[in-house]
Amino acid sequence: AVVSTQSTGKEKKALLETTTMEAAEKEKISEELATRETELMKTQQEKQKLAEKLQMLEGKLIVGGVDLLEKAKEQQKLLDESFKVLEATTKNQEKIKEEIEEREQEKLMVEENMIFYLHVKLHFIEKFV
Repeated sequence: AVVSTQSTGKEKKALLETTTMEAAEKEKISEELATRETELMKTQQEKQKLAEKLQMLEGKLIVGGVDLLEKAKEQQKLLDESFKVLEATTKNQEKIKEEIEEREQEKLMVEENMIFYLHVKLHFIEKFV
């Protein structure tokens, strides 16, 4: 009978320790859950604030019935087109400049040939006259 009393006491003690550990674990899990819920609420509030701020900024972008984002895109497109036109004009100017230089070279060669021809002619005339 003494053995069974000791055995029952040990079982009660083990059961009490297990119950205490379970209660402590439940408390810890409950605290972690509360912390996560608080963090989730903060995150949702921050998300809501950011959404409101974004909506306010988008509202500011539409001024006087003009969507400033669209206007900026349109202006960028016009700027890109102007740049292309400028680039094409610059290339055309360079081509014209090269053609002018080539013609000036040809003119210079013709003038040199003409001078040489005149010298030869003058020399020929001087010899026979």
